[in-house]
Amino acid sequence: MRALLVVPCLIAWAACGEPGAPPPGMDTSVIVDARGLSTALVCPGARGCDDAPGSLQVGAAARTITPPVGETEPPVWMAGFDIGRQATGIHDDQWARALVIEQGDTAVGVVALDLVGLFHDEVQRIRSAANDAGLALDTVFVVTTHVHEAKDTMGMWGESVAKSGIDPAYMQRLIDESIATLREARAAQVPASMRVGRGDASPWVRDS
Repeated sequence: MRALLVVPCLIAWAACGEPGAPPPGMDTSVIVDARGLSTALVCPGARGCDDAPGSLQVGAAARTITPPVGETEPPVWMAGFDIGRQATGIHDDQWARALVIEQGDTAVGVVALDLVGLFHDEVQRIRSAANDAGLALDTVFVVTTHVHEAKDTMGMWGESVAKSGIDPAYMQRLIDESIATLREARAAQVPASMRVGRGDASPWVRDS
């Protein structure tokens, strides 16, 4: 419900022309508030991304996040389908891919991870780490590809029902690699143009 109230709040603030700082929750320097929640995604318009003039700048980067697999390594319990699925080798690498889009005062980062998923607290750890790293991003979106042949990052596909597949060291690596990928994407920015298209995917995409 909080998100639904953001737009009316912004409209009222702009229409009335009230001087001073934007309403609470519209400061892009606060990636995660005291309750561990994301602040309102209002860009441009919030403090820190007041406008978006000038050319569009875009950068992209990718880094591998494949866990080590071998006899001397900790077991890699693969997420999805069933519990107790231990990886025996590597077929393809997993990746962290980042995109940074900037125009004027507004800079947005997107990081996509080849994982089955992440819980909210892990997403917020990535957002907070990006803020602490000084990347100057007004918003950080974190998404996963929901791959079922990657290391368990949600704790539901361990060795048994009673054992989590979470590896804290790997979870920290995901944060570190996400920030490194965002930083590389930030450094790789070049002027860009954008085209928007629309297609019908209804024959292949449906709510089952």
